Amino acid sequence: MKNEVISHAETSPAEGTRKPANEEKSNVKSMTEYLPKYLDAILSGTREPAISTGFAGLDTALGGGLYPGLYMMGAISSLGKTSLACQIADQIAVAGQSVLIFSLEMARKEIFAKSLSRLSAVSKLIRQSDTALTARDLLNATDAARGAPVLINSLFETYARISDSIYIHEGVGDVDAKKIRTVTENFVKEHQKTPVVIIDYIQILAPFENRNYTDKQNIDKSVLELKRLARDLNAVVIGISSLNRMSYNDPVTMAAYKESGSIEYSSDVLIGLQLAGVGGDKFDVEQAKQENPRKIEIKVLKNRNGPLVPAHHIHYYPADNLFVEEMGKLDATPLAQLFEFLQQELPFPD
Repeated sequence: MKNEVISHAETSPAEGTRKPANEEKSNVKSMTEYLPKYLDAILSGTREPAISTGFAGLDTALGGGLYPGLYMMGAISSLGKTSLACQIADQIAVAGQSVLIFSLEMARKEIFAKSLSRLSAVSKLIRQSDTALTARDLLNATDAARGAPVLINSLFETYARISDSIYIHEGVGDVDAKKIRTVTENFVKEHQKTPVVIIDYIQILAPFENRNYTDKQNIDKSVLELKRLARDLNAVVIGISSLNRMSYNDPVTMAAYKESGSIEYSSDVLIGLQLAGVGGDKFDVEQAKQENPRKIEIKVLKNRNGPLVPAHHIHYYPADNLFVEEMGKLDATPLAQLFEFLQQELPFPD
């Protein structure tokens, strides 16, 4: 795993050195010059390739997978929105697609521990063994972790097969949307490829430009800048968002995205996670959170260029940071396929 993508901020020209408006390169173009290109793309069957999330059902709900654009994924606490985003990152990395994670809350080692815990759970479910390690076991080097050196080494070897595609930029109050753009552009220049960008999470981005903005204004500006980033780099950008408290006992809607109208309007795809059965007469949110696995529904609330489909059901094992679409069909996921391949050469314990 790369330690960090180092940002070399590009200094913006001072106001007094900007070119006059009549010298600026115009971005106003006649559509005439685009007609041959678009006609050829349509007639030749050229398609924008989608990036699979690693979940077949979720790909279908999204219209084929992840296409370039701004995605926003929100949920109340304890539904695993960060774990889901990180599992998608790991599964994307299995296919060799680079992922750049801006972690504004969790340390790099926490994300790493979650990934190892997830792989441990995949190993347990496939081999039907009793041995699995939680992220807490790994972070605290508990007796369970220290007592399983063979498993630990095999998990590290497994993760090493995808670590070259996963990049993490830690932030502690100093990462705003402009810095995300600078770091991502530097990444593209250095590696000559465009990563899937994940921001965890939107509400704790540093103030955008003017520190006198309200929280809502800051989020509005940040979301617009992330939208421009997705457009200019033709990249998949995924922002994780919190939801307002009214969403704890009601089905998630676009109105649940708090403190910003821009999240609703600027995102290309808006996704909400909710507990199955929320809004029902006898629904108890705390009881639902106690289930293992937790039954989660993924709702695509907005899809600018795709269809809206019914909620997609998924199962979440919180202690293992693991999501599965169908019980008993874990073998369909990229992580399971990677494990099945590697267990032929790695000494996973029985």
